[in-house]
Amino acid sequence: MEVALFLFAIVYLVILFVGVTVVMKWSHRRKLGFFKTAGMVLATLFVIYVIPFGDHTLGEIKKHQLCKEYGGTKIFQVVENVDGFMWERSGGQGKPPYTTHGYTFYEASDLDGRIFRYTKDSTGTVATQIAESLQARYVARAIRDESVGQKHVIRKFMIIDANEKKVLATHGSVAFKGGWLGFGSTACPNQPFDRIAFINQVLKPGKSKE
Repeated sequence: MEVALFLFAIVYLVILFVGVTVVMKWSHRRKLGFFKTAGMVLATLFVIYVIPFGDHTLGEIKKHQLCKEYGGTKIFQVVENVDGFMWERSGGQGKPPYTTHGYTFYEASDLDGRIFRYTKDSTGTVATQIAESLQARYVARAIRDESVGQKHVIRKFMIIDANEKKVLATHGSVAFKGGWLGFGSTACPNQPFDRIAFINQVLKPGKSKE
C-alpha cells in the first residue's frame, strides 16, 4: 500500500505539472493576460483535483454530517453496584471477554437461544455454564452495522435497562470507506472505542467485587 501511494503521488504530481505547464503555454501564445491565465490555471487545478479526490471530499463531508447525528458517546443514566450484564451482538453469540472486570458475571446467548453465564471463582478462574434463564437486568448490545449508501456505515453500541426498557447510554461511529481510488478509509470519531471501559462508566460494579 505504501508503494502504491508513493507511485500515485509521483504520477499525480507529474500530471499536475504537465497540466499547468500546457495551460500556461497555451495562454501565453494566445496572449490572454494575467487574470485569464490565472483563472485557467485555477480551473485546471480544480479539474485535476476533482477527478481523483472529488468523491472522497464529498464522502468526508457526508461522514461528518452523519457523525453529528449518530457519532460519539451519550450517557443518560449511570447505575451503581451492578453485579453483571448481558453481552449481546446482532447475528450471533455476543461472547464477552474472559474476565469479569469487577462484575460477578456476564451472560451471552447464541443463535439457538441458549444462555451462557461466565463467572469468576475465588481463584480468578472464569467458568462457563449454560443457564436456564437470564439473570442480568442490563444489556450491552452491539447493533448490526447499518449501511448508508455504498460508502458509509453507521455502528452503534448501546447499554439498556431491560426491566424498564430504556436506553442508559449509546456510542456511535460512522465509517467512510474512501473514494473510488480506494485510499483514505476513515471513521468518526477516530478515537479507539473501549467497550468494557464504556460499560464500566455506565454500569458501576459493586465495590466489593474483584
